[in-house]
Amino acid sequence: MRIHISLMFLGLLLGLMANAQENKKPNTLLAKNMEDGSVFLKWVCEKVYYEDGFNLYRKTNNSDWQKLNTSPLLWNDSEVSKIAETFTELEMFKGLFQKITVTEFQGNVASVFALQKAFSNNDFAKAIAVGYQDEGAISNSNYTYRLTAIENGQEIEMDQIQITAGNYEQLQPPQNIVIERKKRKINFNFKPNPERYFGIIVTRTSGSGQMDTITGKAVYPVQRDIDEAGKLLPWPKHLLVDHTIDKKEAYTYEFFAVDYFSEKSASSGVINADVIDFDPPQEAFGLDFKIDTQNVTITWLLVNDDDRSGINVYRYLDTKGDSVKLNNVPLQKEVLEFKDKVESIGTYYYKVGVFDASGNEIISAPTMVQVRDIIPPLPPTGLKTTTDTGKVNLTWKPSKESDLMGYVIFKVIDNGTNNEEEYTMVNAKPTKETLYTESMSKNVKNTFHYVVSAVDTSWNYSLKSEYSVAKLPDHLPPIKPFIKIVTEESKIIKVEWVPNKDEDLKGYNIYRKNLKDTVSSNEKLNSRLIKLEESIYEDKLFDPGTKYSYTMEAVDSAGNKSVLSNEFQINTSGKNKNENVKLGSFSAKKKRRGKVVSLKWVALPENQVEGFVVYRKMTNDKRFMPYSGQLTNTVFNDKTFEKGKTYQYQLRVYTIAGDIMRSEIKEIEIPAEK
Repeated sequence: MRIHISLMFLGLLLGLMANAQENKKPNTLLAKNMEDGSVFLKWVCEKVYYEDGFNLYRKTNNSDWQKLNTSPLLWNDSEVSKIAETFTELEMFKGLFQKITVTEFQGNVASVFALQKAFSNNDFAKAIAVGYQDEGAISNSNYTYRLTAIENGQEIEMDQIQITAGNYEQLQPPQNIVIERKKRKINFNFKPNPERYFGIIVTRTSGSGQMDTITGKAVYPVQRDIDEAGKLLPWPKHLLVDHTIDKKEAYTYEFFAVDYFSEKSASSGVINADVIDFDPPQEAFGLDFKIDTQNVTITWLLVNDDDRSGINVYRYLDTKGDSVKLNNVPLQKEVLEFKDKVESIGTYYYKVGVFDASGNEIISAPTMVQVRDIIPPLPPTGLKTTTDTGKVNLTWKPSKESDLMGYVIFKVIDNGTNNEEEYTMVNAKPTKETLYTESMSKNVKNTFHYVVSAVDTSWNYSLKSEYSVAKLPDHLPPIKPFIKIVTEESKIIKVEWVPNKDEDLKGYNIYRKNLKDTVSSNEKLNSRLIKLEESIYEDKLFDPGTKYSYTMEAVDSAGNKSVLSNEFQINTSGKNKNENVKLGSFSAKKKRRGKVVSLKWVALPENQVEGFVVYRKMTNDKRFMPYSGQLTNTVFNDKTFEKGKTYQYQLRVYTIAGDIMRSEIKEIEIPAEK
């Protein structure tokens, strides 16, 4: 049960209630006509007990004050001891002031407990000087009673009260009792009457016949709390709550009122609390959906449950907002789907409620359904870019789509292909503006292609706009690498270098040159850029007995290449396979008035030659390309070329040992037509 009043304030509140005051009254005198014709008086004072005692006076309308006690009313230890023989819970008060002082008693919880017991036991109230029975009162006489306390030889008035003697009224039990049964508790409310009684006793009888006093051994107070300023607080929501129930059992209750003068009322009568089914059936689960434009089909799963009697389907715009029940009549208990048509595009939440015959309903977890607009907006137009140090500024024309949410920008580094699959998103959150500035590191000097897509409120992306080029040139190549050493170990040449410290470094290229081949140039050994984390390269494809030089270059993220590193030379061990093959001569001459270019050469010894291939390129081309097939003779005539162009020729000799020899480059200018 929920005790809604603190025992520490019990004494003060009782006086407060008796006079229906809205502010705290420190001293209160109470009076009641008893069944034997006497008038019983009790009082609650701020100090509870005064060491020099109390005086009680009485008068009629036309008389003077008459003191009822011949000597001050004082704490009577012998009477307390006699009463404690019968009421053992009062033993703690025997010889109390031999254990503590009166001042200590005032601030001790024992004073509050003493007042509480005084309301339940009239004899104890008289014994501790907070009660007095006026047996000389004359019936139907109007009396005024006055209480004073004696302190430092002076009488201090505590309170006065008026009463007509002999008008005894039997205490009535609590009225208008309302019961509210919940799953794990029963709430009680009734009309409190703090001027007539201060507490209640409530009994409960279970279906098995067991009776319990749920308010405990002491009287359960029914009073309003006060705040720190002494103001009355509102009544609690429920005056009594029984938390000790079994949800499967029926109960009956009886209420009894107990007033300030230990009188207990008759029973309120039996109050029934029948069993109520509060347990819902098993929950629907596994919610799923299908969408066809604005038609939504919700499906769910159910377990076998005899308690289930029907199903409801609810739709929400927000899981924390109000729901709309979609079915006008309950769905049959075995139904597993429901079709809904939404009025507009948007996000919806659906829940399924399963209920029993008692109206208990359990709501499933929600499932979110996004009914989307599948028509994308038109692509933006008029995209332009301007650049500044570390910045790219973009502008474009505004879209006229009514459901436009914003724009998303994409970019790709220009590699000559403008591959759409390689575009990356610049702004994850769509911007509503038609201008955007992307800030980059000042070291970024690449060329980018930018495009813009429009996005509507359903997250449909338009086709990308025409691209705009933003060029951020990087003129700063990486620093020159440094090769530490080149060694040959177990048919492997290892090239080791000091790693570069450039922030935008992307990797390295390694070059090798055959120093015995006069027409040989640097050959790049790596097909892919060497990762910047590496500092060793292994060359496994070299000729024995050959002198090589190795150099390398660093490459940054913009493609800038450093100057070549220091050159490191090494003589490989073993015998050179090409020592027996010599390219004696290679010539190129125009014949037939420039209509034929005749190429001739000599390579000895012939038995060591596998064949020849002629390579050709125009002077503006970057690289030589194979021009002939594999040749076995030593003459080749070129008749296919353009007038007025200059061509370069190179012969490649392929040996039986699998090696390649390159000739010097011959250049021929083809005259233009006259």
